[in-house]
Amino acid sequence: MKPIVLSRYNEALIQYPDEHDDSKELQKTGCVNTCIGVHQHCDGLVDLREVSNTHNAIVCRDCGLRVVVPKGLKTYGSLRHHMSSTLRL
Repeated sequence: MKPIVLSRYNEALIQYPDEHDDSKELQKTGCVNTCIGVHQHCDGLVDLREVSNTHNAIVCRDCGLRVVVPKGLKTYGSLRHHMSSTLRL
């Protein structure tokens, strides 16, 4: 999968394991804190964490990268589309 750019500094999420694609779900149903990939440049594991009734945060365990996204994003493809629209890539 092509990395998903998460910030204007080109910080990116890469999926782990590699068999994931844009149609795969970001988290398993019922999981609040789930690893969704790897931060491309620091190699830290990245979690999707619930932060409010309406939003989740993408958080790197190693470097502390934190990106807040709407809860409605369910797949890697929807995350990619949201980030490209938000960052105007």
